[in-house]
Parts: sequence; structure tokens; C-alpha cells
Amino acid sequence: MIEHQCDNLIFIWHISCFLNDMFKIALLLYLSTASFASTIQTEIASVHLARNETDPHLIFLMKDGVVGKLPIDQIKMLTMLTEGTKKHLVFEIELNDDRIISNVKVIGASASGMHDFLLPSLFEYVPTVLPSMGDANVIFRELNPNFRSRAQCYNKAHVWVYEENKKRNINLMKVFLFFTSKYIWDYNYYWWFHVSPYVLVNEGNEITENVIDYTFMNGPTKMHQWTNYFIVPKTVCPTVLKYSDYEQHQQESYCYLIKKSMYFWQPQDIDTLERTGFEKTEFIKSEVDAAYWQGF
Repeated sequence: MIEHQCDNLIFIWHISCFLNDMFKIALLLYLSTASFASTIQTEIASVHLARNETDPHLIFLMKDGVVGKLPIDQIKMLTMLTEGTKKHLVFEIELNDDRIISNVKVIGASASGMHDFLLPSLFEYVPTVLPSMGDANVIFRELNPNFRSRAQCYNKAHVWVYEENKKRNINLMKVFLFFTSKYIWDYNYYWWFHVSPYVLVNEGNEITENVIDYTFMNGPTKMHQWTNYFIVPKTVCPTVLKYSDYEQHQQESYCYLIKKSMYFWQPQDIDTLERTGFEKTEFIKSEVDAAYWQGF
């Protein structure tokens, strides 16, 4: 009787893992084929001019991490977006199902960069080193699963690190995976970045980095295995320190990694640090509230 019960439990566990895997595969396929037809109000992270006459210009949208495609003959819209990016303007942008930008309108000036931060020289972030992979697995299993179906990665990641910090008093890290225009053109990719928490774990003679990406992984995942999931040819994503290391080297690699403290919410925080020298040193209530509201 006991053996039969164990067999049943093992069978149920395998079915559960299978369904979980199928959900994540389906989610990735959904994101890669989903309809993006919408009107978005957003800043522009960057504009990447077409590399030839058949490619569109690539417009990296700040709000959703989506890449808009602008036909090369739309010179007026290209000028508006390019100048507006320099001035940190907010645009209303219309996208069709294939992420082609059909209309652009200026809404106003951005309110980003309005927070007061401490100078980096006055602040040293010390991430927690977990004693074992068992602790990393516990954190992964207890992450808040109640996110919206179309929640953005940066909102989920921010809520997860915030809740773990408040619950366990541990300092997690975040890793930003930036996809370059070269990768987006070659594989018609739909994002220009993805972000997830990661934890440091003491494994014998070394401290390892283990990504906690509840959306796409089944458990804590080593950094190179995590990037392989998103990068089709499984090439190495160099780790860089500054946003410009990514922004100004779009054709040298398919991807770049930037690792930051748990207080960084969106890519613009990394850009702000480089441009102004000011760094976030704590959670900002308005950003945490926005992450909950938009993501959960």
C-alpha cells in the first residue's frame, strides 16, 4: 500500500512538472507571436537606424521593453523620435500587430530622474550570500506567483526582490539582459531587454550566481544557462558595467549583461547612474506601488 501511494505521488509530481514546463513554453511562444497592436505612452530608450534598405529602424520603447519597427521612409517620425529621445519626451505611439509604428505624437516632458539619490561613493551595496542551493530553492518556490498574464518583467522582478527583502532581510541582485539591434534584426526579436533577480550561493569553493526567473525557469538557474534560453545561437553575453557599454556596441554582440542592486527598477535607472553619478540606495515607494499595480 505504501509503495502504491509513493508511486502515485511520484506520478503526480511528474505531471505537475510537465504542466509547469508546458505553461512556460506556451508563455514564451505566446510572447513571441502575441498581437502588439496598441497605443502606448512611453519614453524612447534609443533609436537604431536601419542597417540596410530592407530593415526597419528599431525604436526601443521604455515602458514595456518592446521594440517598435519604423519603416525607413518615415523620415518625419524618425526625426521626432530621435530629437524627443534626446530631450526625454513622452510619446503616444501606435503599433500594429507586427510592431510597425504607424503614428507618433508628443505628449509632454518626462518626469523621470526626479528622485533624490545618494552619491555612489557614500553607498556600498552588499548582496547576501546564501549558505546553500537549498536556500535558493526555497526563495524560488516562495516567490509571489500572482502576477498578471502580461505583466512586465521589471515589475515582477521588483516585487519579488522587495518581498524577499522585507520577509527575510536579504539583499538580492538583479541582472538586466540587453538584446542588441543586431540580435533583434537577425531574429526579429520583440524585446530589447529582460530583467530578473539573482542570488549568490556558497557552493563549496566558489560563490555562484543563480537567476531566480520564476516566469521562464523551473528553479534557480546558472547565469549562462539562463541567457541560453533567450539567445537562439547560445552565444556568450558579455557582462558590462555601464549602459553606454551596451548602447554604443550594438553590432559587436547579440546581448549584454548588466548586474545591479535590487533597488534598480528599469533600464533608465542604469542610464541615470552613468549620466548623473547618482544611484538608488533604497526602495522608492512610488516605484514599488507602481510595480504592484502594473504587475500584480
